[in-house]
Amino acid sequence: MEGLDSLANGLKDLLPDFGKAVAIDCTPVSTYSNPDNEAVSDPEAGWMVREVPPRKQWEFDYRLRLIVDAKWELLIAKVVALAGDSEKKATIPLLQKAKDSLTWFKPNAVIADKAYDKYDHHEFIAKDFDAEPIIKHVKHPDYELTGLPAAPICTAGLPMIYRSRDAKKGLQYQCPHKAGRAICPLTD
Repeated sequence: MEGLDSLANGLKDLLPDFGKAVAIDCTPVSTYSNPDNEAVSDPEAGWMVREVPPRKQWEFDYRLRLIVDAKWELLIAKVVALAGDSEKKATIPLLQKAKDSLTWFKPNAVIADKAYDKYDHHEFIAKDFDAEPIIKHVKHPDYELTGLPAAPICTAGLPMIYRSRDAKKGLQYQCPHKAGRAICPLTD
């Protein structure tokens, strides 16, 4: 991984805003092993479901997990994982690996799809990176995050609560007083 780290460090020197907005996702990496044989030639590969509209498709492969700069579309960090490992297990270790190996890696925003929607991910991104988690919520979340670095401040000086991201309206925030998370000093 030293080669990728030195490449990312070189890109950081050339592109001043490199790594400020990053996206996380995974993609299947095919294996030529035949899982139907009695003796599978690649026992570490596994089955993975991929949603290919209009149906789901089963594939026998690995997963390549990536952190990519969202503006420049350039790779920052990667990990090859077993197909059965879910995004929810691998996200924090992938971000931590990038943070440990790249001293400058301090994104302002981390973008991910709904497969990464887990309270621990939101909290890790907000608290350990002081960054905005932009992760599509799965239906109705039962958690709230307050005091995110990029959260707007209400007229009373309280940080708004991040709720979701709407495709047409953008990031959605809620008044902390209305959410029952703070007492508004302007209620009088």
